[in-house]
Amino acid sequence: MSKFQLYIDNQKVDLFSDESVSLTETIQNIRDVSKVFTDFTKPFSLPASETNNKIFKHYYRFNLSQGYTFDARKKIDARIELNTIPYREGKIVLEGVDLDNLKPKSYRVTFFGNTVNLKDLLGDDELSGLSWLNNFNTTYSAAEIRNTLINSNGKTITADSVQYTAALIAPLITNTQRLYYDSSIAVPYTNSDGTDNTALGGNLYPTQSDVGPPVTENADDVHGVYFEDLTYAIKTHLIVKAIEEQYDEISFSDDFFSLTNGPDAYKNMYMLLQKKEGRIYDDLTVAEKQIKGFPLLTQNNSMQMNNDALIVFTMNPNQTVLGRYEFQFSGGYPEFTAIIKEGSAEVIRKTFTASSNTTANISQQLDRSTEGYTLHIESQTAFTIDSCAFVGISPSGNSYTSQISSAVSIPLEKEFIVSDNIPPMKVIDFLTGLFKMFNLTAFQQDGIIHVKTLESFYNGGTVRDITEFVDPQTIQVNKALPYREIEFRYEDTGATLANQHKESQGVEWGSAKYVETGNLNSNDQKFEVTAPFAHLKYERINGILTDIQWGFMADEKNEPYFDKPVLFIGEFVNLTNPIRFLNGKTGTSSISDISDYWMPSNFVSRDSTISKEGLHFDLELSEWNSTTAFTETLFDKYYRFYISGIFNSAKRLTKITARLPKRFVINFTLADTLVINSDRYKINSITTDLLSGASQLELLNETVNDATATQTETGGGQGQLNAPLTNVLTLYQCASPNNTFESASTLAVLNLANNARVQDGSGNSYKVTGNNPPNTHTSVAISATGLTDCPSNQTPDAAQYYSLTKCSDNTTNYRTSTEVDNPTYAITQQVFDNAVKYVVRNATAEDTVPSVTITSTPSPAQLTCSGNTTAYYYSLNACLTGSATTLYGFSSNSSKTGTVSYQNQTYVIGPSGGNTGTIDIDSLNTSACVTYYYAMVECGQSAITFYGYSASSTRNNTRLEYNGTCYIIQNTTNQVAAIDLDTLSACSCTSITYYYLLRDCDTVTTVRTATTTTDIPSLTVSSTVSSASRVQDASTGKCYTVTGTTSNTILYPNPIGQITDLSVLGCPATPCSNVLYYQLEQCSTGNTGYISTQDTTQISLSVNDIVATGSLSGPRYKVLGTTGSGIQVGTVYLTPDSACPTFYELTQCYTNQTGYRTNQSTSGTGSISLSVGDRVKDPCGMPYTVTTVGVSGGSFTNVGDVTDTGQTGCPTVTGSTQYWSMDRCSDGTTGYLSSQTTSDVTFNVNDTVTVGSTRYQIVGAATLSSGTTVGVACADGGNNCLTPVTPPQPPAATIYYARFVTCDDPTGAIIAVYSTIAIGTFWVIQEVNGTECYRWLDNTQGVNPTELNSSNFNFFTEESTAGANCLDCQATVPTPPPPVGPPPATACHTVSLYQGSYVIDLCSGLPAPAYLNASTLAAASQVYTDNTCSTLLGSNRYFAEYQGGNYYYWNSSAQTLTGPFTTNCP
Repeated sequence: MSKFQLYIDNQKVDLFSDESVSLTETIQNIRDVSKVFTDFTKPFSLPASETNNKIFKHYYRFNLSQGYTFDARKKIDARIELNTIPYREGKIVLEGVDLDNLKPKSYRVTFFGNTVNLKDLLGDDELSGLSWLNNFNTTYSAAEIRNTLINSNGKTITADSVQYTAALIAPLITNTQRLYYDSSIAVPYTNSDGTDNTALGGNLYPTQSDVGPPVTENADDVHGVYFEDLTYAIKTHLIVKAIEEQYDEISFSDDFFSLTNGPDAYKNMYMLLQKKEGRIYDDLTVAEKQIKGFPLLTQNNSMQMNNDALIVFTMNPNQTVLGRYEFQFSGGYPEFTAIIKEGSAEVIRKTFTASSNTTANISQQLDRSTEGYTLHIESQTAFTIDSCAFVGISPSGNSYTSQISSAVSIPLEKEFIVSDNIPPMKVIDFLTGLFKMFNLTAFQQDGIIHVKTLESFYNGGTVRDITEFVDPQTIQVNKALPYREIEFRYEDTGATLANQHKESQGVEWGSAKYVETGNLNSNDQKFEVTAPFAHLKYERINGILTDIQWGFMADEKNEPYFDKPVLFIGEFVNLTNPIRFLNGKTGTSSISDISDYWMPSNFVSRDSTISKEGLHFDLELSEWNSTTAFTETLFDKYYRFYISGIFNSAKRLTKITARLPKRFVINFTLADTLVINSDRYKINSITTDLLSGASQLELLNETVNDATATQTETGGGQGQLNAPLTNVLTLYQCASPNNTFESASTLAVLNLANNARVQDGSGNSYKVTGNNPPNTHTSVAISATGLTDCPSNQTPDAAQYYSLTKCSDNTTNYRTSTEVDNPTYAITQQVFDNAVKYVVRNATAEDTVPSVTITSTPSPAQLTCSGNTTAYYYSLNACLTGSATTLYGFSSNSSKTGTVSYQNQTYVIGPSGGNTGTIDIDSLNTSACVTYYYAMVECGQSAITFYGYSASSTRNNTRLEYNGTCYIIQNTTNQVAAIDLDTLSACSCTSITYYYLLRDCDTVTTVRTATTTTDIPSLTVSSTVSSASRVQDASTGKCYTVTGTTSNTILYPNPIGQITDLSVLGCPATPCSNVLYYQLEQCSTGNTGYISTQDTTQISLSVNDIVATGSLSGPRYKVLGTTGSGIQVGTVYLTPDSACPTFYELTQCYTNQTGYRTNQSTSGTGSISLSVGDRVKDPCGMPYTVTTVGVSGGSFTNVGDVTDTGQTGCPTVTGSTQYWSMDRCSDGTTGYLSSQTTSDVTFNVNDTVTVGSTRYQIVGAATLSSGTTVGVACADGGNNCLTPVTPPQPPAATIYYARFVTCDDPTGAIIAVYSTIAIGTFWVIQEVNGTECYRWLDNTQGVNPTELNSSNFNFFTEESTAGANCLDCQATVPTPPPPVGPPPATACHTVSLYQGSYVIDLCSGLPAPAYLNASTLAAASQVYTDNTCSTLLGSNRYFAEYQGGNYYYWNSSAQTLTGPFTTNCP
């Protein structure tokens, strides 16, 4: 009987003496694979004593004053102790009160374990409310999208002093335009009426390429991927990180959620930042900016300003906080709009008209919000807010202020706010989706939510034998099979290519079905595991002819589509040929060809030899190369081990009753394996009476042979679809449900669909369940029966016999007449049936073969038919004293000694004392008994009393009894000990050593101290960083905050060294380790807060030095000093400049508006020489005058490169001055005028122009009084947007014809071909599966031409001449047999080449001699071992002429040199 004690909110609770309290703990229930486990008690009662009445504040009385009542809606901190030993921490929920004659009798409560109920905590909160994500806000512009698309590091951003590489990328996933690549089509992106040409405008082929020699492009060349068709994507891990930052109660371990320890599929996974169909923004002319920089503001129980979001805490009903944002301006403000948002949802919007006032404000009553409220500004004019402050009024009337310390600049650009563009999804649904994809499970310990895959969780358990504690009279065995079928799928596969896959294949893209294969029908239920994400199918344009793989967010009608958040893997790709990118939709200046991009994919790598991981649940063809080599599917990697076990016909759900000892109840985990009478079980659930120790356990037995997962047949009678023909059929043996076989024939010989019935030569029936590579299972020769499923009368035969081989003729169709182990024989042991000699072959024979009665066995035992090998028997004794029973084995060595490893345990070989043993010792690996030393500290003491030794490495932090005293066993460096710990019994201590858990201020990882809580007892422990004590590691200087305590040194095995209390709270603003960077001011804007990537030890700079980023021609920054943190701008280079570049300030003519500047500087490269008063024109012809020489660029609008007119002052205008009259294209309305006069710029009637983002058509000239001036009109290269114009029909596809002739014989065989693309005269082709090589002959149309594509022909086009390409082709042809007679002398050439056993070896190192039969690698066909060229190279090898260049592969078996192939070096 244990002493049970309950504490609620650190107050000891009175208990009933006879109350039964039982705790239930359950793991992922086999009836619902999507559930995460927790522990809880059944409701139990507490007496309504004076103590308990105070704790529950007399809950039965509902008329007490408001502040005194107990809120039963909340869970209260609680803990349970058994015999004063801490057992569980968690929460208590008050269920109700029982009254007797109107007097309180008892309180009914339920205890819940400390696993965070994420659903209760997160509620309906959306991802858009994760304010920490706004650390990754950026600008949405053509330049930023392009830079992010082509940068291998994407956008690398620092948040909370941690740098996140490729935090954002811009993947090639379009939301509007379909992309293609065709050299024969040059159709502009925009139709003549101004609409987008969605059919043909997305041609990525760079017609009139701007890469290479200068060319003249025209309007038809303005096509490709337009920047507004793309958006950003954020690394999925950062969303998980944002959840931790948003909720103080959540801190995940780094077992899985980690950019270091997580699988590659998780580390490289992104979420597309798209929340609606079509383009991200409807109007890019309206600037938007989130106001950031508010300092931390905390007001208990009301509000907190954190990460620039105002969090409003739970208050009494109908209470709100009055929030007011106040603005101050130095000289008035233009028209702008202020918006308060909760997450991404607008709460209030207020527009301020232009005014000379110096103050403005926006206010709103704000309800409780965990997402937080943020402030945003919209404007069509750049301006500055001199001061911005938040003022909050609490329900009690107290005022709290958080003011930004510096002016806020509102630039004329669209800020891409991550939280506004993240797809609509609840936080709990996002986490649930990840848990479902990767089969994750979680448990909480020491305040950390440990997230692991289910398999790794089980692997961390301990084996515990509970046989002696089980009541054998109460065992109940039930079937465990929960469903007949489980389907794994993504919720959204509605995008065009994925939808086409479902229509053509009959199964959803990326889905998997696991079907019970035992022909059972006791349960026809189906269970679905659905990940709530979209799963796109991507397209590699033109197959292997390009390096372009893209995604299309469109439906089957090619119209914009969006349903669920898109998850994908991002891979950076270097293009062989450039593709066209558009900064704008019109004008040749919009063209910007690119040679790299971020490719969206469902796989970690395009090369399956590098990684086979992917995001499909089941095997799918790779969109990149149409292979099935990417076998590490989500099902195979994370589900198969568990699901196949559940579906095994030998699996049982066993319910037992046991009276478990206290040491088990306190120490066990749900990952443990339980042993009962040598049978092993996993815990499904356990309910324990905490007073008596009586437990009800629900267990799942472990099985040896798990069933094979199969994809249901999708191909009718077509056999195994899309599988390599070298694979073989996977077979389920009907008479033996636990045995899996494979066919002896490959799919090229026998290819049958799933569920087909086959038979072997002995008449045994099998059912096809899939396919696998050869030699995975036991092979059997089979033939098809034309039937399906197993015969209905098949029943398993449980009897097993020894299989025998007759020594006289080596026939094998025999078995023993007695079953296995009756008696026991060793494999290969010699036995006799009277005078007939046999040897034992295996122990798996069935009773369908002839039986043999064994009459005698030689002594000592012989291990072969010849009898020359004698068996000697030995005992195997475990190194760990008392850890296992003695085992017995045999060896052919008469003096076998030493130590061996058997079933992960080390044993010492000793004498047997008998002639039995079934373990083949000669087949075991040698091992060694290792001695581990430990210190023994008496419970409750701190000094070491004794030292002990053990053969176990896991004794640390255990408790063992020695001479009647309980000791804590701890690791030690001492190597001398006298006490054998393996002979001692376990015990329990009443005192436990606790250590501090620390949060690294730089990396946010969790570590444990070596310092105990008694060493430094005064530290403040808090999961909120700003409220926790700051400590410093004496050896490294790093700073940490104290987040919790732990006694678990196994979970945290590597503590940091001595720590010092710094007597302050929270992390410092700069890292403690004193790494300094150069503080920079951006020359173009005057903004500060930037730092160099190099620290002060890597580059030496002085204050006021001018540096450039990326290269000497990059953006300029001025050095201000040194600092420990800031926004990194990249590698900086010292320039010869003495100051930031300055520009000419301009005043716009006709409007007299100031605040403009030239793009050219006043001096240096690209400068222009002007004086005050000079008249200039911008690129659109608008005139300006120079007002100041030498202004910085920060606060001025850049009008672009200007032209000096040679005049001074503005042009004179009168009432008769003519301006360009325009009609608006969108609606045909009239009466619009340009800001320029007809003398400033020349247009033709019907020309189209753009003012801002609005298009107009020139209709003539007019005076100022004839219309409304709308702004500066800029030519856009178009015309006639008002008169309907029939768009040109796309040109009919041109058919090209050619004839090819054999390379070696100009009069030889001729092949006639046709193609829709031009055919090169230097091309060489080879028929697929053929050996003859053909070169171009002429462009004559032949008889019955064959289409020239990769399905029919192999192409050889790398060289510029047909002769060289013929050699490349012929290098792939098998070498013909040598002629009869002496062989001709071989030409031998020594060539210096890069070479290696793997392709990656060609990316580094130095060249070495290679011996070829030609002077160049391209012309060679043979590789030799030395310079005599007499012996061909006997190993496979890769060669390249230069580092990272195209490579060739020598196949030593086929004796062929093939290539060239493209090397993708890191």
